[in-house]
Amino acid sequence: MAQNADALITAINAARQAGKLSDDSAKNTQHWLKAERYAGYRDEIASLIEAGDWQELDEAFIGPIHFGTGGMRCPSGPGPNRMNLDTVADATQGLLEYLQMHLDARDASKPLAVAIAHDPRVNSRQFAERAAAVLTANGAKVFLFDHERPTPELTFAVQQLGADGGIVISASHNPPRDNGFKAYWGNGAMIISPHDKGVVEQVKLVQARNSAPPCELDNELLEIIGPEVDEPYLEYVAGMTLTGARDVKIAYSPIHGAGIWSVPPALEVAGFNDVHVLKSQATPDGNFPTVPDFKPNPEEERALEAVIGFAKEIGADVAMASDPDADRLAAAIPTPTGWTRLTGNQVAALIIHFVLSELKKQGGLPAPGKGVVARTIVTTPLVDRICEDYGVRVVNPLLVGFKYIAEVLLGCKEDETFLFGCEESLGYIRGDRVRDKDAAIAAVTMANLAAELKKSDQTIFDRLNEIYRRYGYHCESLLSFYLTGLEGKRKIEKIMQTLRTAPPKEISGQRIVRIIDRKVLKETDTITGEAVGDVEGISGNVLIFRTERGNTITVRPSGTEPKVKIYVAAREPVPDGISDDELEELKKRTDGMVAAIGPEFLALARKIADDA
Repeated sequence: MAQNADALITAINAARQAGKLSDDSAKNTQHWLKAERYAGYRDEIASLIEAGDWQELDEAFIGPIHFGTGGMRCPSGPGPNRMNLDTVADATQGLLEYLQMHLDARDASKPLAVAIAHDPRVNSRQFAERAAAVLTANGAKVFLFDHERPTPELTFAVQQLGADGGIVISASHNPPRDNGFKAYWGNGAMIISPHDKGVVEQVKLVQARNSAPPCELDNELLEIIGPEVDEPYLEYVAGMTLTGARDVKIAYSPIHGAGIWSVPPALEVAGFNDVHVLKSQATPDGNFPTVPDFKPNPEEERALEAVIGFAKEIGADVAMASDPDADRLAAAIPTPTGWTRLTGNQVAALIIHFVLSELKKQGGLPAPGKGVVARTIVTTPLVDRICEDYGVRVVNPLLVGFKYIAEVLLGCKEDETFLFGCEESLGYIRGDRVRDKDAAIAAVTMANLAAELKKSDQTIFDRLNEIYRRYGYHCESLLSFYLTGLEGKRKIEKIMQTLRTAPPKEISGQRIVRIIDRKVLKETDTITGEAVGDVEGISGNVLIFRTERGNTITVRPSGTEPKVKIYVAAREPVPDGISDDELEELKKRTDGMVAAIGPEFLALARKIADDA
């Protein structure tokens, strides 16, 4: 049994006086212990106090959870700075109030409608149901999926059902304890400026009221949805094939996520009948029990170990895996030296090359400048080179975040065709009905590419080398390190500040000649110290260092996890007529250069953090 309330409050005050709890955290912890609204959390809070876990209490109760322009994501647990039923209710109420204020043109005779989806995480269904209860208690219509679904299907559902907004409960590829809340507009895309900041402010107002939103479920306003959305969504995704080739053997893992409901069904509808699902990871499970370190992130090499082993066992042509909410897709392929995991940049290049080359063959390529492709600033410029070859316009000064790619899609003119959007972190989109990255669309396209190549006894590895021979060898790497908690946040801020005020002069023997600061949208010549010019795009906390050899190092804090990300990119021209062996040597030299730059810059960032 927990201690009585007086004893708990005495312990809180003692911790505050000892400097183990901030004043705000102590005040908020006491409020959550006393207020009837939070009665359901008292035992959990008491357990943390009894265990003396003051760091967790300090972080969980420091203040209201940050609702950013994409929503919120953090560990689950009690406290205003954690994902729980009450912070979900506040976020839902704020979104609803903003929608009510800014949808004046809608038919007032119909209730405002919101579609809700969730991933298989431990608390996701309960959070989704609480969001539904808040909405119906306010008189809004709710379309709630009957069980977990991929995030991209929610974006399709919003449009299919004519909803005014959407909510996804998911922490994407984060560890098991985390969860999140993402908000979508009635066009099926994540909310963008100016509405994103408006929703943020409205949620803050709800939090400041410190009163529980109404949350009595009105069953007449709740509609459980499933096959009526699944079927048209899967038909749409299956329609992304470009050729009739289907002979390919695929190994797939949903990594215990919602991809089991989209990737294999979409491949089946598209006619790919040789698809093998890794049984040990097929069941949705928010604890991700079979994943190394319980990290269901397909960007990490260890997360693909099981599906690659399975692919070897069955003799697959390609292995694929999606993250828990099935918006990202990873792929691995056999090569002459063994299986290798493709980077998101390589998959992006393969897809756009396949799309453009097939459209050109079939006479479906848009007129020069009328086809549109979008990529983020940390995604490979190889995409640009391919698109230039086919007369396709690339929008490339985009900050990281797929909502910016969706914004490009929605901004296409009537005589323009959106062809593809990509980000290096395994996110891809084609067409215009799904307005977030989609693992199923990427899987269908990659399967079609592999089958088409197989017809002529070629492999994906062969196609990659063809691309490198034509456009140059591009090598990119990503390194990152975690800095958790309030102290970690302070250290991340110190890293970015120091790199701005005292940037390195060289890295791995290469002089740094240009620095682009996306926060102020300025580019500086480090030799002269003069500003070179303005930088296109919107501002963000990103620094780009360019060396005398044309290599780039990009540094930014993650927007979804407590870590710093460091991206390194290099390109080497491939001379005409070189042999396959010579090409492999060129690739190894370039890879080695990139492999030297990344850790050196990472060590610099770590030193700044340690000295902070």
